[in-house]
Amino acid sequence: MAAVAGADAFVVRDIRVEGLQRIAAGTVFNYLPVKVGERLEPGDTAEVIRALFKTGFLRISDWSRMAMCWW
Repeated sequence: MAAVAGADAFVVRDIRVEGLQRIAAGTVFNYLPVKVGERLEPGDTAEVIRALFKTGFLRISDWSRMAMCWW
């Protein structure tokens, strides 16, 4: 995965899923390619977002809220 200039890797300490209506949070966690305690490298965020949208569980309108929480 490509690195993002000026970004630092970090360890995922918490993952929150809010506003779900049709599926359980556990289902979303199962599809995430990252887990709490794992190191996330710059550029990995694109893979995480792609994995979530690939499930078909999210609508495009969910993107703005997710992006605001992600960064």
